Amino acid sequence: MKALRLSLQQASPADTYIWRTYLVEQWRGFLWGAPGQAAGLTCIAWLIHRWPVAPAVWIAPLAAMAVLWLAVGLLARQIVRVAAAGTDYDYPRWRAMLLVAACLQSGVWGGMIFTVLPVAMDPWRAILVISILVFAYTAMVFAMNDFGMMLAGVVPCMLPLLLRLGVDGREEDVYLIAVVVFSLVTCLLVGRVVSGKLLDADRLRAEKMLLAEQLQIEIRNATEARELAEAADRQKSEFFAAASHDLRQPLHALMLLTGHLRSSLGRAQARGTPVDPAATLNVAGKINQALGSLSLMFEKMFDVARIDAHKVINQPRACSVRGIFDTLDNEFSVLCAEKGLAWRVDANADWVLADPLLAERVLRNFLNNAVRYTTTGSVRLRARRRGAMLVLQVWDSGHGVAREHRGRIFEDYFQAENPARHLSEGLGLGLAVVRRLARLAGWPVQLRSRVGRGSCFSISLPLTMPPHAATTGEDAVASVPAPAAPAPPERPLLLLLDDDRAVLDAMEGAMSDLGWQVACGTTLAEAIAAVSRCDRMPAALVCDYRLGLQADSGARDGLDAIRLLRHEFGTERPALLITADADSTILQRATDERVRVLRKPLEPQRLHQALVELGAMRQAAGLVSRAS
Repeated sequence: MKALRLSLQQASPADTYIWRTYLVEQWRGFLWGAPGQAAGLTCIAWLIHRWPVAPAVWIAPLAAMAVLWLAVGLLARQIVRVAAAGTDYDYPRWRAMLLVAACLQSGVWGGMIFTVLPVAMDPWRAILVISILVFAYTAMVFAMNDFGMMLAGVVPCMLPLLLRLGVDGREEDVYLIAVVVFSLVTCLLVGRVVSGKLLDADRLRAEKMLLAEQLQIEIRNATEARELAEAADRQKSEFFAAASHDLRQPLHALMLLTGHLRSSLGRAQARGTPVDPAATLNVAGKINQALGSLSLMFEKMFDVARIDAHKVINQPRACSVRGIFDTLDNEFSVLCAEKGLAWRVDANADWVLADPLLAERVLRNFLNNAVRYTTTGSVRLRARRRGAMLVLQVWDSGHGVAREHRGRIFEDYFQAENPARHLSEGLGLGLAVVRRLARLAGWPVQLRSRVGRGSCFSISLPLTMPPHAATTGEDAVASVPAPAAPAPPERPLLLLLDDDRAVLDAMEGAMSDLGWQVACGTTLAEAIAAVSRCDRMPAALVCDYRLGLQADSGARDGLDAIRLLRHEFGTERPALLITADADSTILQRATDERVRVLRKPLEPQRLHQALVELGAMRQAAGLVSRAS
């Protein structure tokens, strides 16, 4: 059965290629050999029609052969076309049909000889035997590289000949049988050896060809990798060039403003005149604005860096689209109103399988661009079903995106309408963040735009069923600040721990201005001593992540310090961790320790609001009431 090659399941890649090539060549051989066989059968029929033989005896094999040739010809054309098109086909089925066709063709020749040989005269009898031998040996030559086809093309025609010669029992037929059997066995044995040699040669040639193809693929992959690396280098160079320019702008403004403020204060001190509060507040406001721009740039750059470093984790779950839209509605309804734009939200009750934080960040970037580049008209946020997907769309009536820019607007720092790099027009990183987040989550991003009419940015999220358990509503209110409780009669005590004295002093002053009493320290012992001098428990703990504490303190970082401080002041004490690290393991550890993480740079108002949301003000009020 191995010689028949009916299956290629355990064949090597080279053997698979060889036998598939053999299969197509053998089918094509049927087409090539049909004219020669037709000529031979015509000559035999011309000889037989004069003999005393019933026409049905020789006409029936001719008709059977004609039908067989027609069927085989149609099949051969089909498999040749399929192979030429490179389409895959069922090898075992086509191989079986090939062997059956070869057996039938050979059998028709043998059946004709079996029926005609008894009535043939002696000279023509020898001619018929020679004819069938010529057919058999020709079939061997055509199938020399395929021993299975050799057997299928020779045995079905030679067995009827040998059987007829044996049945007739003539003396000369005994010698003829011996000659035919000897020649047949010899040819089959030689054919077997030659077939193996040819197969080895074809296998070597196929292995070389496959190796060459694999080498070409590897060269192509290496070329593509080199081009990608070069493109990444160019993109990185462009990134740093644009980033250095954008960072210099607010730093330059800060240096000018602080120099102006220092000069103004120096002149006022030298003259002994009071400082102009309005002018000082104006300069301070501009300094704060420049710092805000700098903070925004760092935040965007850190977003890009964190995503590229695989520090952002996609955690899909069933989330409410209405909850995401409500969060964005609270934010952008105000922004649109300030700019005089119409704002519309079309939400629905669908649920999607997605990470709500990533989806909200993508839509927020879309909306930021829509508000920034729309001067008149409207901005619209809506959701539409598309089969098993929900398409979240942001429409605007802004400038639109030119066709030549649509392929580049998702690149880092590309801004079609801001060649001068004005910070008021953004940084050109919003859509770059969208591209990375969408790739991380596997969401298709689409853009439709008409210049002068507006644009539509959209992402497609898979629909899902809402969870069976009652929801907590955190999707709808996650980013809505909790209302601040009435201020307690005594200012709440806040413990600050940071190994940088300058940062600690600045934070102490800022939080004191916001209504907190601050106990601070650069070490654990110093912070605990500061709390002891206040003679009451702290309402909340705020620690920097990288503290540089001594090894004997028992704390490697801010999370360890919070654990020790909670052991000192109470395990339920609210705690905040401040860090500039983008490592996701820090966030996971903080979650396990019930510690909220805030990213640097951090405004005092944001820290104050986070403490309010944690309930530190209410806890301070409870501590005061229990003390009284």
